[in-house]
Amino acid sequence: MSQTLVTVDFHGQSLLAVLVDGQPYVAMRPICKNIGLQWNGQFERINRNPVMSEGVRVIRTPSSGGDQDMVCLPLDLLNGWLFGVDVNRVKDEIRPKLIRYQKECFGVLYRHFMPQQAAAAQPDPANSFTVQPGDKLSAGQQIALRALLEANAKKLPQARQAGAMVKGWSKLKAHFGVSYRDIPAERFVEAMSIMARHVASFDQVEPVELKPDADLARRAFALSAEISSQVQRSVFDAVLAGDEPGDCLRWIFSLDLDRGPQSHTVSWLAPIEQDAVVMSLSKLAQAIGSGDLVPGADDLLALMSACTSQIARRMAPQLAH
Repeated sequence: MSQTLVTVDFHGQSLLAVLVDGQPYVAMRPICKNIGLQWNGQFERINRNPVMSEGVRVIRTPSSGGDQDMVCLPLDLLNGWLFGVDVNRVKDEIRPKLIRYQKECFGVLYRHFMPQQAAAAQPDPANSFTVQPGDKLSAGQQIALRALLEANAKKLPQARQAGAMVKGWSKLKAHFGVSYRDIPAERFVEAMSIMARHVASFDQVEPVELKPDADLARRAFALSAEISSQVQRSVFDAVLAGDEPGDCLRWIFSLDLDRGPQSHTVSWLAPIEQDAVVMSLSKLAQAIGSGDLVPGADDLLALMSACTSQIARRMAPQLAH
């Protein structure tokens, strides 16, 4: 296996890449440092993505301070990683740098390596980065397009995701006249640019304004006002009746609800004792079994005794036969 460390200038900063048997792998950590991204968070994101984690390679390269390991992605996956960083969630001072890398980084590296690889004339076509006439997008290039679209579509509300995906593929087909798998390999940068502009438009889509049902809004307001009034009255009556424990901070009430507009009532209200647990029976069993809830020994014995007695009563008719 042959490998060569290559540096490419990018607006005064060095992009590091390693040619492994002629294939370019881009060092991720220097890019994070140049943009201002936290490397640990980005490395975790790469590992969580099944496509990127499969493509990532740790490559040992010589340096003035001794050999060092560099985490690298194949060039085909670079844009998928870059566009997976949400521009709207980074700090203001980082945003312009991130946008510049998203727009230009892949293109700079791609233009650098294509002619270099063509001159190298790799004997093995499967390992060659040279674009031959008639070549279609490689599997890695197809993955990069899908990763770019899918990663950004998943950030949209669920109702908009499918439409954004379909529209992205439709834009490519309308531009190239073929499905994305049949796009000529020499036009890969152009395809990535179209897809990048498409995903950049997601934040510009105006949200759909929902017009509330006026009658429904009135009923909702009346119901909330009635519940508040009923609860206040019930608490007041309970306190006057002496039913409030001195240090009680919790109350529980039952709300009778049916479809009629005036039939919402609080049927009862009571204080919750300090050692009371409010949960379903199934969750109670899970909480005790997992140790999230640890009753005292007496309480556990009482629960076990009650459960054993109940099981015995239910099994008695069957045992009698």
